Amino acid sequence: MAKLLMNQKTLPQFREAILRLEEDASPAWGKLTCPGMLAHLIFMMELSLEKQTTRDISNFFTRRAIVRKAIMEWMFWPKGKINAPRAFTPKPKGEFEALRQQLLSLLEDFCGELEKDPKRLVNNPVWGPITLHYWSVIHGRHTAWHLEQFGQKVSG
Repeated sequence: MAKLLMNQKTLPQFREAILRLEEDASPAWGKLTCPGMLAHLIFMMELSLEKQTTRDISNFFTRRAIVRKAIMEWMFWPKGKINAPRAFTPKPKGEFEALRQQLLSLLEDFCGELEKDPKRLVNNPVWGPITLHYWSVIHGRHTAWHLEQFGQKVSG
């Protein structure tokens, strides 16, 4: 998958794909439901906006830029083989449409914060302190990955 950032330029593509999601869509791989996937993306977006916290599981190895770059940008992600820690996949709270709107709102907030200060450091529980710019790399690939899981393509 090509590098796809989450930013003001790509936000409309992500928005359109999220709006096409159907609550009862079956995943092409993995065990998440569509509402569960939205809850997961909301959680991750809240982490990057410092609206959510979780246990730091980073270590010397994961904090290396080359490791982060290899996993987030270069490696193939095998479908159905990667499972996020349970803490990153909370149960959906609320109706599907409310979850969708919450995620869309958080995407807008993130892109606004990114535009204001792309060098701002925010802790990532796996990678350690990273810039909002690098969070945009993570959110771009991660969100596109899950949208594809539910049949919605986002291209860069």
